[in-house]
Amino acid sequence: MIPDLTLYLAAPRGFCAGVDRAIKIVEMALEKYGAPVYVRHEIVHNKYVVDGLREKGAVFVDELDECPTDRPVIFSAHGVPKSVPAEAAAREMLYVDATCKIVYNDHIEAERHHANGLQMVMIGHAGHPETVGTMGQLPEGEVLLVETPADVASLAPRNPEKLAFITQTTLSVDDTAEVVEALQARFPAIVGPHKEDICYATTNRQEAVKAVAPKIDALLVIGAPNSSNSKRLVEVGSKAGCAYSQLVQRAADIDWRSLEGIRSVGITAGASAPEVLVNEVIDAFRARFNVTVEIVETAQENVEFKVPRVLRETAACPHMHRVPLPALVLGFSGLIPFVIGALITLVPAGTIPLFGLFPSTPEGGVALLERYGTIILAFMAGCLWGFASRHGRKPSWIELALTVVVPVAVFLLLGDDPGRSCSLLAFAFALLLGLDAWFARQVIVVYWWMHLRIPLTIVVTLCLFVGASA
Repeated sequence: MIPDLTLYLAAPRGFCAGVDRAIKIVEMALEKYGAPVYVRHEIVHNKYVVDGLREKGAVFVDELDECPTDRPVIFSAHGVPKSVPAEAAAREMLYVDATCKIVYNDHIEAERHHANGLQMVMIGHAGHPETVGTMGQLPEGEVLLVETPADVASLAPRNPEKLAFITQTTLSVDDTAEVVEALQARFPAIVGPHKEDICYATTNRQEAVKAVAPKIDALLVIGAPNSSNSKRLVEVGSKAGCAYSQLVQRAADIDWRSLEGIRSVGITAGASAPEVLVNEVIDAFRARFNVTVEIVETAQENVEFKVPRVLRETAACPHMHRVPLPALVLGFSGLIPFVIGALITLVPAGTIPLFGLFPSTPEGGVALLERYGTIILAFMAGCLWGFASRHGRKPSWIELALTVVVPVAVFLLLGDDPGRSCSLLAFAFALLLGLDAWFARQVIVVYWWMHLRIPLTIVVTLCLFVGASA
């Protein structure tokens, strides 16, 4: 008979915003620049994630001297000392910094205190990439490292009255509080961080484990052995009363003999562990037990960090073939009468030989634009289709309305005054082009148009106003 077992899933668990951003940075860099893309150190501490990115073309190295200068390099989410980007710049390398925004805030905090004449004390683990990166923001000797309250007793600062402290973002909240208490007891004038240094995700996952602990016989933390926040979850579970609290990377690592006779198990995952590994563990339990799953949620997370602009706004440049061909045809065919009409409107009669195909007068230019208004709308639709496709989606209803309804409304409302109608149409078009930066994250059909669309539209708009008032 299959024994019954209740699985308590801690929530939140797994990926945090910084990890999710770092992984996206590598994936988007591979898409934009092609393989290989080099990554200094593991982008996040999880073998499954690193192996997956390696299969896509990422190359993980220990130091920059292992990277060629003609390929992009990415710095890991844990942050790097200042000397690393300085070396990359000296070698004229293209680099992208995937440092977590919360870690980056620690860097800024350290620099601010240093500028104010304070020596820094960092609470963290020696040798951890985040600790190395944060301490490397300041000159050697300006940051003193402590891990435990006992370290505080032997601390020898330059001036006990001019100290400030910061913490590694992945520490145990309770253990860190003890170190902070020891620092404040010995150095009453020490300045604390502007706000809590320990990451929101670290805190939330530890609180969820504390909530689960009274309900369970054993706790499994899914994470890598070199993941600081995952190891802290194991420690938090043990201190909260779990008789068996273990770290596993995958379902294959579970010690089933240690779980014999249990009736309830808690499952959580470190901030760098993907949900697919959680599901893998649940499936392994289902194969051995009659499983009931309950979720214990202590917080909800909706934090999101944007990837660097260099990966967002120029993504269309090397992959123009991914824009649908009909979008390109619509866009460029609609551009032709738009430009010709503007030239006719601005340039004096007879200056540009148009072979008698178009009336070379301002009124003729306005009439041409009015006559080919439908093609101009096609141009707008083509651009819209093109930049929407860069994000793998269809245009939204709002975008379609802005693209079609606004210009049509101008024609209908001002049809008795073609010159004014066309002038306002150009103005509406300029407005649409400005708004697409919001809707499409500044990506349009081709790269050069992204830079030329606004000045070109302003020139065309001025031309039409000149022609309409002539």
